[in-house]
Amino acid sequence: MGAKAQTNAIQAAMRGLLALLLCFTFTMALQRFDSRSQAVLNEANAIGTAYLRTQLLPEAQRERAKEMIADYVQLRVDASTVDLTQEEPRCWATRAASRAGGRCLPRCPCRC
Repeated sequence: MGAKAQTNAIQAAMRGLLALLLCFTFTMALQRFDSRSQAVLNEANAIGTAYLRTQLLPEAQRERAKEMIADYVQLRVDASTVDLTQEEPRCWATRAASRAGGRCLPRCPCRC
């Protein structure tokens, strides 16, 4: 009976450690999700504020500023829909974001 009790105690301890590890994993994932959601919300608010502030610019700069903000929003939407498992579209998004004559940023993984 002693060996069976020891086996049960070891199994219970292992299950407890596994449950604790699982709890920490889910907690970290939830914190990451919450911080990502907050960052997206903050960026959306900043974009909206910048767009509203273009109304204070003189007419000559106002339209260009609105176009630039609209271009930025389109780039962010395009970047959020890129499949990160595919190297080609990811590099396309990097090239589009860099606007450096069709070349990737210096840290681009494809070195194109």
